[in-house]
Amino acid sequence: MAKQNDLEKEGHNMLKLFSILFLLASCSHSVHQVTMSDHNLNINPKMAKKIHTLSEQKVIFWFTFDTNYVESAKSQLEKQCPQGEVTNIMTRYSTSHGFFHWTNKIYMEGLCLNKSS
Repeated sequence: MAKQNDLEKEGHNMLKLFSILFLLASCSHSVHQVTMSDHNLNINPKMAKKIHTLSEQKVIFWFTFDTNYVESAKSQLEKQCPQGEVTNIMTRYSTSHGFFHWTNKIYMEGLCLNKSS
């Protein structure tokens, strides 16, 4: 009988260990906001090039790093269209959560129109 109680205790300890490991390794993702700029529906697809960028901000134990990540995403998008105009912009703000850390993400995509179009 004592051996069975020891096995039950060991089983409960293993269950606790796996539960703690699961919680430490768990993660989640959420999309907070998606925004769209004014859309020009009269764009010739041959004259437009689809461009996109992703910028991230790491947060560890509530300490934030790279607070200019939104401006960085916008700047990266504009650099992909040096001779034209960026239009039809879609921006998605999301977060990936981990154990005592998370990553804020800004994804932007748009169309690069040549100024001659």
